[in-house]
Amino acid sequence: MDATDQVQIDEVEGCKIFLGATGESLFVRNCKDTVFHVACKQLRTRDCHNCTFYLYCISEPIIEMSTGIKLGCFNGGYPEQCAHMAEAGLNPEVNKWSMVFDFSDEAKTGKNWEIMPTASYAGDPWWPAGAECERAVPLLEGQVAAQRAYEIVPPEEGSGTSFSFATSQEDAELAVAAAEPAPPPSPPPPTETPADSTAAPAAAAAEAAPPPAPEAAAPPAPPAGAPAAPAAAEASPGAVEGKPGISVGTKVEARFGKGTTWYLAHVVAIQANGTFDLLYFDKNEEKGVAPEFVQLPAKRTVGWNPAKAKEANEKRKASGDAAPNAFGSDVEAGLKLRAVMVAEEMAALEAHGPVYTAAEPGTFNAAKHVPAVSPNAEDGTCTVSVPHGMAADHFIEYIWAKNAAGEVLASMKLTAEDKPELTFAVPEGVGSVTAFEACNMHGVWTSDPIPM
Repeated sequence: MDATDQVQIDEVEGCKIFLGATGESLFVRNCKDTVFHVACKQLRTRDCHNCTFYLYCISEPIIEMSTGIKLGCFNGGYPEQCAHMAEAGLNPEVNKWSMVFDFSDEAKTGKNWEIMPTASYAGDPWWPAGAECERAVPLLEGQVAAQRAYEIVPPEEGSGTSFSFATSQEDAELAVAAAEPAPPPSPPPPTETPADSTAAPAAAAAEAAPPPAPEAAAPPAPPAGAPAAPAAAEASPGAVEGKPGISVGTKVEARFGKGTTWYLAHVVAIQANGTFDLLYFDKNEEKGVAPEFVQLPAKRTVGWNPAKAKEANEKRKASGDAAPNAFGSDVEAGLKLRAVMVAEEMAALEAHGPVYTAAEPGTFNAAKHVPAVSPNAEDGTCTVSVPHGMAADHFIEYIWAKNAAGEVLASMKLTAEDKPELTFAVPEGVGSVTAFEACNMHGVWTSDPIPM
């Protein structure tokens, strides 16, 4: 066993997998009925079902298009793990294993995953070297681990890096929840099964407090660009008094500046007088917020209608209007963040390999996969297209283009309903463009460099 860099695990079923120190991203795709004991910088799952993760993760775990996911704290180890984690740049004390963000659940119901209390862990800890040894990763309940992570690395000091599947503006328009700007994703919502001793009761998960009556005076302006929370549903009596289930790290709704609108935030501290220090999702801060202006997020009773969203998106495209941004108050920073997220996804795909070409297509059909590069001298643009069909189970997931120095010039993530084509303005001084695409079944393909 040793430290690893980036790892991708695909198409695994009914297995048990151990990774002791992964210094970069761990991508898990199309897996089911598998148990993972993993320590990594970043976890992302996609199309995974009925999988269990005993997890150490220095950033918030991301799941997408996955169901039946169970998460617990990393449980086990081996003698060299502490040294390997240090080599990989992982601090065992900062473990955000329970702070899950689900891109496929815009209402944030927690329906696709659950947090396991330590008492419910199946089987013994995993000591892959054979003998029990000192743990490198402390075994902590979810809320305890989240609070400790916030204490060691406060959000304003650098835990704000968001890790997600790359999202285009069209994707963001169709999935409002996925468009929240780079917040620390929410800690685990309470579930119907009891969690640890500090977790919220199940009743709080189903219902949240009704908003207090609006202030008579005109409220101050809300945080710039902050995502307004939908209207709160009725809550059971006592949901406000005592604030059950709210601790450091909990995602809440709050009335910024004692106003009348509820905004999503995370609790970063609870003062001795019972007031809350909050970090809103657009990075605004507010200290000393009275309990009557803070509540658990309400249960959402309306969801995303894919048919209507698609219809609205097609109407917008036909009208020529630009897609609305989905990055909160700082659009420029949001666009840069999205570019970073897309670059991370593509780098992982390339690193996973192999990268096929027309000359070396493996056993696959190069004619359908090698991207075509078409420069347009008249307007200074370039179009990358892929002659590949787009079906629900077989489609092009990503297209991107690089210059001769290997720098990404443009990129996009696609769905099965999109046309596999990317057009972008070629920056001045670019001598050639090399195109890439990733097929969800047949891997990454690249073109030859094409002069501009």
